[in-house]
Formats: sequence, structure tokens, C-alpha cells
Amino acid sequence: MRVLKNSGAFRFDPGRAVRNALRIFLDSKELGMVVDALDHLESNEIPIRSSEYENMFSTMTKTTGNDGKLYTADDFMLVWNDMIRRSIAPSKAILRLVIPVMCGGMGVSVNNSDDWKCMKLSALRGYHQAVEDHHDNYVLPVPCFSMLLEAAVEQGSIEDVNAVYAGAVKTLGAFMNKKHYTTVLLNTVT
Repeated sequence: MRVLKNSGAFRFDPGRAVRNALRIFLDSKELGMVVDALDHLESNEIPIRSSEYENMFSTMTKTTGNDGKLYTADDFMLVWNDMIRRSIAPSKAILRLVIPVMCGGMGVSVNNSDDWKCMKLSALRGYHQAVEDHHDNYVLPVPCFSMLLEAAVEQGSIEDVNAVYAGAVKTLGAFMNKKHYTTVLLNTVT
């Protein structure tokens, strides 16, 4: 083993090992172990980044358990609340993964209407935090804005509606410019 290490042929990437372990826990639907692993990393002063949560949410949206069931909205909220507890601001890429579950329902059932309201408000707060990061150039897909706008109308304030609407118009304008359309067409469509 020492010969491999000294030769440079054996490279150990702790970040990759952590991501793989978290993916295995998520594939096994062991969210408690995921949170414990993150707590252990944090106690050893290993920084936890938003990219870890992006990978977790991505795995959660793709994973079905042995029983054929997807993660529930409550499972997403457990991971979301853990992210917020660690003071990690959600990125737009994370929002793309959680908005269909937290705002759109995406085939999940929530037993309590207060939980549903809390999820929608959490997604709106996450959107406001993500928009404040001017280095995040990710563009949310239009269906995410549609679900966010619906959540803002149902549960949010007029400021939430205006902020989501402005973000949607900006995104649609950028998309249309990319496709060589003009904003004049945007005004005729809306």
C-alpha cells in the first residue's frame, strides 16, 4: 500500500468518498444516517457546501427505494431544514430540484395543510436567498417559476409575487434573446 501511495498511483479524494457515502445512504433511504454523517463532518471541521445538498437533492429526485416509493415531501423538508440549520443558503440549482416537490406536489402527498404551507413558504424564502447571490448564474426553468408564482399567490405576500414575477420575466427575456426573439414578442404574449 505504501508503494502505491508513494508512486502517486493511489489517490484518495475525501470529498469524493463523502459524496459516495452520502449517495449510498440516500439510495438506501437512510436520511438519519445522512444527517449523522454531515454532523460528523461538521464536528471534524470539514466544511459542508451547498453542492453537497445539491447532490443529495438530485439523488433524492432520482431514487426509488426497494419498495418502489419515491422520497416524500417530508423527506425533502428534513434535508432542507438540515441545510438551513447549517446556515447554507440554497442555490438556484437546489431550488430547481426541490420546487417541484415543495411547491408543485410532484406526486407526493402531505398529510397536513400547515406542512404544505410551510413547504411553500420555505421554497419562497429559499428563492429570495438564491436571488441575492449575484455569483449564481444558474437560470431556473420556467415551470419552476410557475410553481413558485402559484405558491407566492397562495401563501406569500405581494412582495413575494412581485419578486417571483420579476425573476420569471427576466428569465423569459433572457431565454427569448438566446433564441433571437425580441422582447416585443414577450409583451404580445403576456
